[in-house]
Amino acid sequence: MYKLMTRAAVGLAMGLLMATTAPVANEQLQGPVHGEVLRIVNSNRVEVRARSWLGHSVTTLVRIRGIKAPELRGRCPAEKQAADQAVAMIFKMIPPGTTVLLYNVDAGISPAHVHAGIRTADGRDVAQTLLQETLVRPSGSGGWCDD
Repeated sequence: MYKLMTRAAVGLAMGLLMATTAPVANEQLQGPVHGEVLRIVNSNRVEVRARSWLGHSVTTLVRIRGIKAPELRGRCPAEKQAADQAVAMIFKMIPPGTTVLLYNVDAGISPAHVHAGIRTADGRDVAQTLLQETLVRPSGSGGWCDD
């Protein structure tokens, strides 16, 4: 009987833990959420260790919200060159070790990926800077090889 009650208690605790940590569809965290850039993945993704609670953090890939970025393995030389330039600008703005602010965070393709706006510690918006420098395009725009 004791084993059965213990298993039931553990099962209930695990169920409650999973229920409180599972992402909710269409849920958005307004932020800002403080994070540390761990690495630049490509022209529209960075890996960030975000502070989630006192003494707790989560490491996740963040897709920069609002942009269509060229791919490093693009279909044509123009796209590959544009991707290299975008990555260089991201490195300049938020090199690994930099503190950033994430805002308007929502679920990506998995709990390990999110979409978010990213601001530098001094308030510059990464997506807006990349757009102003014409290194990326607004979401929904055409590609780099059909121009």
